[in-house]
Amino acid sequence: MPESKLIVPSTYADLVRAVNEALIRGQTLADRAYLETYHRTGQLIDAHLSANKARAGYGSRVIPRLAESLHADERQLYRCLRFYREYPILVARPELTWAHYRLLLDVADKARRTALEKQASKQHWTSDELQTRVRALNAVDVTPAKGDDSAAPKLLTPKRGTPGVCRVLAADGGLVVDLGFACYLDLPDDTGLSAGNSVQLGSKVSAPSSQLSAL
Repeated sequence: MPESKLIVPSTYADLVRAVNEALIRGQTLADRAYLETYHRTGQLIDAHLSANKARAGYGSRVIPRLAESLHADERQLYRCLRFYREYPILVARPELTWAHYRLLLDVADKARRTALEKQASKQHWTSDELQTRVRALNAVDVTPAKGDDSAAPKLLTPKRGTPGVCRVLAADGGLVVDLGFACYLDLPDDTGLSAGNSVQLGSKVSAPSSQLSAL
């Protein structure tokens, strides 16, 4: 891309204004480049996993192997994958950076996440301001008791699952085991399981779910 013609600032005030504009523009371009890079990374991983979904057990090994090969942060690769899956079409929101989207991914409820995203963009929240709201949303149930508008917020009770027990999901015409963190284990066609069943890690996933611990 050819450089635009340089207009030499004639006064110090002009120099301050020009440099400030250049810094802001450069930061905006850098933030957008980060977003597009992480989105593209997630897209590539997702496409590879989809293309190899018939290979039993392959999907669960891809990201750890990729992190080792690239000397990259495994958690970051999982975030990239989830980022692409949650935002397959990346809408241009110049007010939001990767730091914002990392926080938004922590909001499990899609409707609430979308509302927060729009509000953060409209009100130009910093990532710290968004983090405060995400933490409050994840930690506190702000719905008042029925008939009592003055009821104080109540702490949510965490739902603890059974360690090692995972849910079977339907995906792209087949079945997968949801290992968490956007990582899935592909199941063979003759597994005998159905979407909604549970399996115990370390057990034979072809065993009927009734013989396994339920979530």
